[in-house]
Amino acid sequence: MKNASIYFLKRLFNNIFYAVAAAFLFFYPCHAAHAQNAASADETGEVLNETGQLNDSSRKIAELSYKIARPSKIRKLTINPPAGIETQKRAKKIEILTSEFETEEDTYWLSSGTFTLSETAENIVCEFEPVEAQYIKIRILQCYGPEIYPNIGRVNIGLNTFKLIGTAVDIDDGAPVSSAEVYINGEKMAETNKNGDFIIEECQYATLEINLKANGYHDIKESAPVFSGKKISMAFKMKRHSYTVYGRAVDSLTSRPIALASIAIIPAGNAAAARNLITDEFGYYYVKDIQSGTYEVKASAEDYSDLVRPVQIDSSKSYVINFIMKSKIDLGPLIVTGIFPSSGEAFTDEVSVVFNKSVHKNSLKHDNFLVSLNYSGETSEVEGSSFDITEIKYSPSDDSGKTVLLKIASEEKFSVMPALDISVSGVADIYGVRISESGVVVSNRKGGSH
Repeated sequence: MKNASIYFLKRLFNNIFYAVAAAFLFFYPCHAAHAQNAASADETGEVLNETGQLNDSSRKIAELSYKIARPSKIRKLTINPPAGIETQKRAKKIEILTSEFETEEDTYWLSSGTFTLSETAENIVCEFEPVEAQYIKIRILQCYGPEIYPNIGRVNIGLNTFKLIGTAVDIDDGAPVSSAEVYINGEKMAETNKNGDFIIEECQYATLEINLKANGYHDIKESAPVFSGKKISMAFKMKRHSYTVYGRAVDSLTSRPIALASIAIIPAGNAAAARNLITDEFGYYYVKDIQSGTYEVKASAEDYSDLVRPVQIDSSKSYVINFIMKSKIDLGPLIVTGIFPSSGEAFTDEVSVVFNKSVHKNSLKHDNFLVSLNYSGETSEVEGSSFDITEIKYSPSDDSGKTVLLKIASEEKFSVMPALDISVSGVADIYGVRISESGVVVSNRKGGSH
C-alpha cells in the first residue's frame, strides 16, 4: 500500500508540474543539432520539435521524442524529409507511439502503428485512430540504406480538433446578443460576451448539434457537419419571443440544469386552472398567453425541494422566473462500497468499483485509479507487475452511474481473480462531493475491508 501511495503522489506531482510548464512553454526547445526542424505551422497542425534522441546499436533503431503543449487528441503526423537528403539516409519504416504523460515505462506508450514511408515523396502523411496524447515517439526501424539515420525531417501534428468561432445577433436590428449559452451535443461549452462573440478552442470533428439559448429569444438549434479545417466561423441570428413567462430550473450547488422539472402556473384561488409545463433538457420552460392577474409559479422535481414564487402578471409584459433548487439527496461523504469480482472468483479483464453515490463523468480519469496486485499483504504497482488500466467507463449495467468499470490488461494468464488493491483519489460525485482528500485504498479480497 505504501508503494502504491508513493507512486500515486509522484504521478500527481508530475501532472501538476507539466500543466504549469505548458502554460509557459508551448514546446520544449529542440537540440541545437536539430534546429533545422523548427518551422511555422502549416495546414496539418503544429510543427513538433525534437526533445530527445536515442540510438540503439544492438537493436539497430533510432528513436526521436516530441512533446506538445497540452494533452490533445491526435489523428495523424505529416513528415517532411529534409530537402536534398540522400535516398539511403531516408527513413523507410517507422513506428509511432504516444503517451499522455512523460515516462520511460513501455507500459504507458501506445503504438499507433507501423508505417512504410515513400523514398521520394516530399510530404508523407501517417494517419491512425485518434488518440489522446501529449508525448510522441517516432522509432526509425529501417532506412533505405543499410544504416539507421536519426534525421526524419520536419514533423507536423494533425490534431483531431478545431476552433469554433461564433457570433449571435438579433435578427431584426443586428444588435449583439450577450450572455447567450452555447451547447455542443447537449453540453454547455461557452457563453457569448458583450459583443455577442464566443470561442470554443477544441471541438471534435463530427456532426455537431449546436444549441443557443438566451433570455428573451427563441432557441436556435442547428446540425453542422464539420470534418476538416482548423478554424470554423459561424453566425447565429436570434429572434425575440413573445412568451409571457419563461425561465430555468438549476441545481443550487452545481448550477446544472434540471430537466423534466414540473412548472405549474397557478391563478390565485383557482388551482384547477393551473397551466402545467415541463422543463427541457437544458432546464428551460416557456409559456405565452397568460392573462393579467396574481399567480403562484411552482417548481418541483424528483429529489428536490419544491419552490413557489408569487408574481403579479401584466399580460403586455414578459417575466423571467428562474428557480435555484436545493437537492434532497444525501450530500454526505463519497465512499467505495465494493470491488468485484472478488479474489478467487473467475478471472475477467473488467473490475467494477462500486460507490455509494453517482460518480461525476469528469472523474473517469486514469490518474484517479491505480491498480496493484497484492501478494499476502505486500502490494506490487501495476507498471511493475501484470496489469495496466486500458479503459475507464460507467458500467452499462448500472444506469445510476454508481459503478465504474476498469478495463485491465494482463501479461499473465490467470484462472481466477487475483487479490487486488485499488487506490482511488480525486473522484467526486455529481454534486461535487469528493472522496477522502488523501484518497483511499480498497481491496477485492474476500473478507477484506473496503
